[in-house]
Amino acid sequence: MFAFSKLSSSFKSKKSEQTTTETPPKSFKDYFNFQPQANEQQFSQQQNAFRIALPENPLMEMFEESLTGIGWSFLLGSVFGGGIGAATSFFKTSNLTDQIRLNNVLNSTLRVGNHVGSTAAGLASLFYLVNTGSILVRQKKDMAGFAAAGSTVGLIWNLPSKSFRKCAIGAGVGSIAGLGYGFHKRNKGEIIPWYYRPKEKQNKTGIFGLIDN
Repeated sequence: MFAFSKLSSSFKSKKSEQTTTETPPKSFKDYFNFQPQANEQQFSQQQNAFRIALPENPLMEMFEESLTGIGWSFLLGSVFGGGIGAATSFFKTSNLTDQIRLNNVLNSTLRVGNHVGSTAAGLASLFYLVNTGSILVRQKKDMAGFAAAGSTVGLIWNLPSKSFRKCAIGAGVGSIAGLGYGFHKRNKGEIIPWYYRPKEKQNKTGIFGLIDN
């Protein structure tokens, strides 16, 4: 009897110690030991490191710049062409009913906008192709590369006319447009001329000194 009472008293004392030492968590935050500020700071550091690592690859940067320029060219060309098509159809169909007139305006907006947008995107693709090739071959990004790309686009645009005068005018207008784009890039803070690798490291790297071995 004495042994049973002693055993029960020891069990009660252990249970009381367990209840006093182990306090339940106040919330899920305490239970999981969650620190939102530390986790947010760590995530922001990883995100910033990822963002900083992207422009270190010049090929990725040129690819991103080309896609952005082609997309903006298609968008602006579609808006500009759609506006011209809508205005032209609106004034030409003044003698028709409102429903037929609205239908013609919408059709003209879509048709002309798609044509102008696709043409602008094609010219932008050719411009960035020539400009990227110039950067890879010459190892620098300067105003001469932009002018050469613009003149090439203007020359190819006027080749179907089979006129030397029109091709020369197109090349001149394209070079002026390329120089304007180059000045725009320089005003945004990009260094022109822009050397991707130091000259002493160009012979020790991969393709045109742009990719490390």
